[in-house]
Amino acid sequence: MNKPILFLILLFAGMANAQTVTIPNPVFRAILLFSDTTNTIAIGSDNVTPIKIDANGDGLIQVSEALAVHQLNLGGFLMTDISGVEAFANLRVLECPNNQLSTLNVNPLVNLTRLNCSGNALTSLDVTALTDLDFLFCENNQIANLNLGTIPELKFVTADGNNLANLTLNGLPKLAAVAVSNNQLTGISLSNLPMLQTLEVSHNQLTSLNVSQIPSLTQLLCFYNQLTSLDLSAVPNLTNLNCGENNITTLNLNGLTNLSNLQCSYLPNNVVINGNNLNALTNFMYVGQNSAVTFNGFPSLANITVNLAQPTVTLNLSGFNANTNVYMFSGPVTNLTVNGIGALQLKAINCSNNQLTALTLNGINALKSLNCSNNKLTSLNLSNLPNLDYLDLSRNKIATLNLSALPNLKHLDCNNNKLSSLNLSALPALEYLDCSNHPDFDIIGNQITSLNLSNLPNLKYFDCSNYAFAGILGALGNQITSLDVNSLTNLEQLRCNKNNISTLVVNNLTHLTHLDVSYNLLTSLDLIGLTDLVYLNFNNNQLSNLNMTGLVNITELQCGFNQIATLNVVNMPNLMKLYCSSNLLTTLNLSGLNQITDLNCEVNQLTTLDVTQMPNLQYLNCNSNLLSNLDLGNVPNLRELHCVGNGLSDLNLNALSQLQHLNCGGNQLANLDVQATTNLLDLFCGQNQLTSLSVNNLPNLRGLDFSFNQISTIDLSTATNLISLDCHNNQLTSLDVSNSPNLYGLYCYDNQITSLDVSNASTLTYLRVQNNALTELLMKNGSFETDFNVANNPNLAYICADDAQLASVQSQLNTLGMTATVSNSYCTFSPGGPYNTVIGTTIFDGNNNGCNVNDPLHPNIRVDFTDGFNTGSAFTNTLGVCTFYADAGNYTLFPNIENASAFNISPASASIDFPNNNYNISNQSFCLSANGVHPDLEIVISPISPARPGFDAVYEIVYKNKGNQVLSGDVTLGFDDTRLDLVTMLPTADVASANNLQWTYTGLLPFESRVIKLEFNVNSPTETPSVNNGDILAFTTAITPVTGDETPSDNTFTFNQVVVNSFDPNDITCLEGELLSPAEIGNYLHYIVNFENTGSASAVNVVVRMQVDESQYDLHSLQVMNTSHAARTAIRGNLVEFIFENIELEAPSDPPVGGHGNVLFKIRSNDGLVQGDSVSRQAQIFFDYNFPIETNNAETIYQALQTPDFADNSVSVYPNPSNGIVNVKSTSEVKSLELFDVQGRLLQQNLNSDSIDISSRSTGLYFLRIKTDKGISVQKISRK
Repeated sequence: MNKPILFLILLFAGMANAQTVTIPNPVFRAILLFSDTTNTIAIGSDNVTPIKIDANGDGLIQVSEALAVHQLNLGGFLMTDISGVEAFANLRVLECPNNQLSTLNVNPLVNLTRLNCSGNALTSLDVTALTDLDFLFCENNQIANLNLGTIPELKFVTADGNNLANLTLNGLPKLAAVAVSNNQLTGISLSNLPMLQTLEVSHNQLTSLNVSQIPSLTQLLCFYNQLTSLDLSAVPNLTNLNCGENNITTLNLNGLTNLSNLQCSYLPNNVVINGNNLNALTNFMYVGQNSAVTFNGFPSLANITVNLAQPTVTLNLSGFNANTNVYMFSGPVTNLTVNGIGALQLKAINCSNNQLTALTLNGINALKSLNCSNNKLTSLNLSNLPNLDYLDLSRNKIATLNLSALPNLKHLDCNNNKLSSLNLSALPALEYLDCSNHPDFDIIGNQITSLNLSNLPNLKYFDCSNYAFAGILGALGNQITSLDVNSLTNLEQLRCNKNNISTLVVNNLTHLTHLDVSYNLLTSLDLIGLTDLVYLNFNNNQLSNLNMTGLVNITELQCGFNQIATLNVVNMPNLMKLYCSSNLLTTLNLSGLNQITDLNCEVNQLTTLDVTQMPNLQYLNCNSNLLSNLDLGNVPNLRELHCVGNGLSDLNLNALSQLQHLNCGGNQLANLDVQATTNLLDLFCGQNQLTSLSVNNLPNLRGLDFSFNQISTIDLSTATNLISLDCHNNQLTSLDVSNSPNLYGLYCYDNQITSLDVSNASTLTYLRVQNNALTELLMKNGSFETDFNVANNPNLAYICADDAQLASVQSQLNTLGMTATVSNSYCTFSPGGPYNTVIGTTIFDGNNNGCNVNDPLHPNIRVDFTDGFNTGSAFTNTLGVCTFYADAGNYTLFPNIENASAFNISPASASIDFPNNNYNISNQSFCLSANGVHPDLEIVISPISPARPGFDAVYEIVYKNKGNQVLSGDVTLGFDDTRLDLVTMLPTADVASANNLQWTYTGLLPFESRVIKLEFNVNSPTETPSVNNGDILAFTTAITPVTGDETPSDNTFTFNQVVVNSFDPNDITCLEGELLSPAEIGNYLHYIVNFENTGSASAVNVVVRMQVDESQYDLHSLQVMNTSHAARTAIRGNLVEFIFENIELEAPSDPPVGGHGNVLFKIRSNDGLVQGDSVSRQAQIFFDYNFPIETNNAETIYQALQTPDFADNSVSVYPNPSNGIVNVKSTSEVKSLELFDVQGRLLQQNLNSDSIDISSRSTGLYFLRIKTDKGISVQKISRK
């Protein structure tokens, strides 16, 4: 809706006056008031001039103003109601299509002559009172009841696309056309319709149709119904009939003498279609699935097209005329029988391009033309076709052919069959003969060795060639060794290339215009007297000389690949194309041949070539001669130049502004100036002595080859259309192809290039960079280079490739032994090649006034993304924004949050359609608001560094509001103050006491998380109490409020940390520990990945990557809780990536500790696990372009703490009870010992030891978990 109308709606909403016309719908009222002399909403009494309805400008519509309107045009305004229109009593035309009207009362508008209410939602329409109505348009509604009454003036009705089940049309004396297709009609009553000419009732459910009272009917469309019969005897004026896709068994068309167009598709099998007396019918098309059809009559038919989707088809024909053509091509028919009934007259049958293996023609002796080409026929009976004058059976598999019964045949095409001989003795009328072969159809074709043409005095065209057979392995064609054609004095075209003909006499063929004898064994050829020749081709023979005197009409001469030493063409003034390559020519006189456009004289011994008299020359190929110079100053139209392999030291191209293709390789050029050739598309100048080359003025350049030169630098900044670049074997140290995005092939091997970036070449397929000095190759471009070679680049440190190609790249590196080369896709964090971007934001509406710029955005909110087949995920970053990359397609985007039922999400999901890969960007925001009252907190403590005796250890407490209420409360931490000394904390605790710290927090928003950082010094082994390797440090953190919390179990978190002496700074830890009760299956596990830059330089980017085994974990549940630096998290398939872009993680200094980072996440274990199953998690950490660091494997086993029954007593402990050392005896090697209290908390761990000291433990019962290389045993022990 346009802005002026919207303004009027707002201005006049609610305004009413008893003196005016009542218009309840504000949109309708606004449109009426918007009418003016500048638009056509309202037309006055002259039915032409636009008027302003609100003539007095009072913003109201008076009754008198309404009566002044004779036409209203209200289409496309999406109105739901036009009540009040009945006040426009003088309306003659009402146009209200394409709105949303469900009711329409027009009976008060008794002066209407035209009503258009199409494209609305009307369910009924009554126009019985509109006695002057001429035209009614009501299609595409939902009308089930249409009442037309007996309107005397009604001429045209269209009600297509409604819900009509029955319709009565009775007593409408002027009705001329009715269209009610695409309804649900089961019955239609048609009576007293003397003027009705067009009736369209297609796509309904009619079982019968009575047209007996429609004498003027000329067009009937009733296809796609359920008619079983159709009586047309009462409609003799019918000219157009379409009655297909019914169940009519016999279609009688007798008496329809005016019928000119007939379509009756999909009638039942064995249907008989009678066309007697259809003297006007000239074109008939039938499409169906019949295996047998009978066509009777049709005396004037010119063309009948039959398309039947059956393998075996029988056509029965009778009553046709001598000019009728039957077409039945491009279908699945394998067996076709055509039966002529009676004295059938027929001109032509075309059954080409089917799958015919059999063709039977009975009773059609009058047939003049038969085309059965491009089938699978192996034989063909022509004995009963004496009048045939045209026969095309090419491209079949016919091995023998009997033509003895075809005395009138003039045209015979049997190319590409399996003929070994061909008897033509009974064909005196033959004018055209083609028995050639073409390998595009089959490389095994006709194999004729000889032909007798002596009885063909009228032959004008003869072709027995084997086209393009040269060099095709296994090709078998004609092998004619001699050919007697000199008596064929009417012959105009003779084509016999690629045979074995050694002699040929043609001097009597004075009408010959085209002669092709190429690829034979001719040593001589007499052409004297053949003055009509315009085309002569004797390429690839053994001719050394040829007298062509008098051939003044020749326009094209091909004489290449012979042994010609002298060629005289100066007396051929009309010559336009001359191809004389691969001969023994030392000179070539072309004087006076100013019509030549194409000249190919390559591979001769020419020392000079004068083309200065050829202003029309467009193509010149003089490769492989002995030319030392070439004057091109007078060939301004030259478009293609090949002068490879000469001795040229200079090439002046200044006059060649039209040149598009230049190949001047293999010369002695030290300089090449192409500044004037601004239209150049391809430049090949390899194997010269060039030290520089400028192509800056060649914006259209597609192909460039300057290989085997001495060029050290090349500027390709303007070569934006370059497709192929070959610069191998030069002295290049750098190569910038960033402005050539269309590169398909790049060949830059054998140079000294140190770095190459082809990331903009999204269609690159060939990349050969071997034998360079590469240290870096960036080929992440969205294309899979199928031809890729990187060998002999010993300094290559890094390859960046697309994810889909990494396996292939790494395989080549492994094969080449390039173990020091790193390959990954992390040079950029967007896809290679063209792509689309979806930017998503999630906003929490905390004050229930709708999401706006004042509402906060939060990090680490998961959003999922799917195309219906694959699903990915991204988490919002520190700015509350997540990013997806996508190809063309339809996608759905939706938030994946915990406690989803606690939130209203608008929209619940979003659909995004990318029509192409053209860097489209789609922005999508989701507004989240509280659904009820659901407070929910969680808290976790995680280690940022290991605990080592005598060293500082760092921890983070992360707490988050995952409910929908703003919360305040306390965070507490319990720890062993005797073994840990607090060094720093941020923020400072509000309450500190022995073994406990407490922080008060306020205003924690939904989705908000906060972090408390702590640093403790761990007691050394010499302090009291001592802390040693394998000891356990226990931490318990909790958050309030707990009352009312949705999941109070995650308001407390216990972490038991094993003390170590040595550690790997890049590790992963499951905070729940290594052993859990089976009751915990399906619950969340918390993991922290810590990483440290131990390299020699700052790490710009860091990626933590994990493959998630979905048989162990529920990947859909993964949630990010915290990251040490700004990060972007993405999930693709089962691959999770935490991307720290531009983290700038510092290198080690003094003391030698590098920059640290971490990511904390949680994920549920698969609820299908059972007791004894384990889950394990490992990560790869990528620092810039270095090899990934693989962390440890964090394994957790779901096992109840109980003593297993070892019948063989393979594991035992002693002494038990004990107040000190407990020893383990086992027949297998002990891997580790773990001590648990009765609550299942891990207290102590010893690795690779068969004893454990429990002297520091209080008296009571403990569990000792013993890992051996044969399994696990849990033993009860007592501290006395």
